[in-house]
Amino acid sequence: MFYESEPQPVLRFGDVVRGYVLSAPQIDSPGASPPVRYRVEVHSPTFAVIMSPCCSIGEHTLAISPLIEVLPQFFRNPYFANDLTNINRRMSAENAVWPGQWAEFSSEEKQERMSRGDVYALVEYFIYAPHDFLLPYPVKGQEGRETGYYMIDFRRICRIECNKIVKPDQAPLETKVLQISIETRREFREKLASYFGRTPEEDKL
Repeated sequence: MFYESEPQPVLRFGDVVRGYVLSAPQIDSPGASPPVRYRVEVHSPTFAVIMSPCCSIGEHTLAISPLIEVLPQFFRNPYFANDLTNINRRMSAENAVWPGQWAEFSSEEKQERMSRGDVYALVEYFIYAPHDFLLPYPVKGQEGRETGYYMIDFRRICRIECNKIVKPDQAPLETKVLQISIETRREFREKLASYFGRTPEEDKL
């Protein structure tokens, strides 16, 4: 079960919400003092996802990320296409790449990848399953194919301020649309932790 059938009257990590405005500054000359040229892109996505841990929701601050359409290339991998939420979980080295890619690897490369055990693929993304509240849309470049899957991109997390956000149960609860299940929230938390906790190659001994 991806979503709770009866959402709680409280804001939680992973909740789908609506009615929030997101912004992203675009700086042409970083390092200049003051910045010479910059723009601020402001938009209000139909839906967004709460990225703040449950115990950190409050003090008029909330981290959220827009809920966006999935990428068409996801459907090139049969393991993903069967259920796009497979992207949320660790998987075998062979399932983590397109079949054509795996076939091109040398025996040594395949062995090296398999020796790592199960891994996350597409580490920046977390997929949200279809729901009646999330309208299906056509997959770009794939005529006749529609999907109800959506995703968040960990690179697009934004901070917002709202005086109504005091703590999880004292917040604009009318903005809450969906609540993910405990198991889905665990998967979400683990993949997000893995995304931020990766060790760069140059730091490995």
